[in-house]
Amino acid sequence: MPGKIRPLSSQELGVIAKELGILEGSHFKSFYELREGSFLITFSKERRETAVYVNLASTVNITEFKERDTKPTEFALSLRKRLDGSRVEGVEQHGSDRILVIGFGGKEEKRLIIEMFGRGNLLLLDKDGVIEQVYAGRDFSERSVKRGALYAFPQQRGRPAPGSKSERLAEVGGRYQTLSALLDSEYMQERSSEENPEKARELEELGASVEKLKRQIDEMREKGKEYKEVANGIFARMREINELLEAAKKSKARSADGLQGVGNIKVKRLDAKRKTVTIELD
Repeated sequence: MPGKIRPLSSQELGVIAKELGILEGSHFKSFYELREGSFLITFSKERRETAVYVNLASTVNITEFKERDTKPTEFALSLRKRLDGSRVEGVEQHGSDRILVIGFGGKEEKRLIIEMFGRGNLLLLDKDGVIEQVYAGRDFSERSVKRGALYAFPQQRGRPAPGSKSERLAEVGGRYQTLSALLDSEYMQERSSEENPEKARELEELGASVEKLKRQIDEMREKGKEYKEVANGIFARMREINELLEAAKKSKARSADGLQGVGNIKVKRLDAKRKTVTIELD
């Protein structure tokens, strides 16, 4: 099973569950089985597609690397059929376990369970918790994970002691805006390094550029808000500004003092030669 990427910790999976909250209200679009233990699930909302990459050995994350299977497996076709028309109702981590639960509504209530411990597993449950489809059917001493069986979460072994913030989480908010973006970068590097090491380096540099561009866009949006406030302030006092400009045209004043008090606007500077007036709005 592929999975050179370090597996997600329970703490990291909790962060991913929150990031996947953006899927709420999205409609299931398709399911792909890429390789052993690796899947791609796509969702659509307001004409926008979101893809989630799942590797049972290592990660669950929103991805831009939309790889597709060439020939759908029976497992993939079964999930597509059973989830067709479904809508995401919620995404959560089960307790402190490395288990992700995606709840679906629509024609029927269903839950997609992603187990990321041991060899990992992916299961689809009906509204009563009965297993409709399972990637790897197994029997354990305390539970059965086979089609037709009533699903039971594995027994929790106590909440893990709070540890130091992982290196991954420490990077979120810096170079990467989300944990998904960081994991996606790791995934792209892994896949590309297997196929083309030089291409992997190029993709890493491209990923860094994309993240930088996203930050610049966010900064531009903030500046746009500031400019809008300034424009609204000018528009609100346009009548006074026009009065001042008319007075400046008719006046023989050579300095800002000669225009003070006109239109209740403070004049900072008057340049008679260039015919410009600098004002200050409260």
